[in-house]
Amino acid sequence: MKRYFFIALIVIPAIFLSACSANKDSSLLLPSRADVISLSMSCDEKEEKITDKEAIDKLLSDLSTVSMKSKESYNDAPNADNYIKISFEVSDGQSGSVIYIFEESGKFFIEQPYNGVFSIEESQYSAISGMLP
Repeated sequence: MKRYFFIALIVIPAIFLSACSANKDSSLLLPSRADVISLSMSCDEKEEKITDKEAIDKLLSDLSTVSMKSKESYNDAPNADNYIKISFEVSDGQSGSVIYIFEESGKFFIEQPYNGVFSIEESQYSAISGMLP
């Protein structure tokens, strides 16, 4: 009995501490490039469906460099007034990932619901917003 108590005394705090640790350097959770068929971008009434493989590769490449988390995301969409929504369509027919790109107080961000809000450069924001008609 003492043996089980000793094991529990060691294991329970270890589990608790690992569950409480925050990962400040997390990154966007993006679908695999091989699985992406198309992506849809929308902002206000503008909408664009992109199927060009080079454009998708470029966007995924740019997004894969985003890793500086600014804060947590607790919403389905950003609280910003104006944002660009990007939805990935993957080969198994299910919606892949959704991200939102927006400007707030002169700074630029990508929000992935329940994963985080990430800081990006203005040049990245401009390149992505330039894909809309």
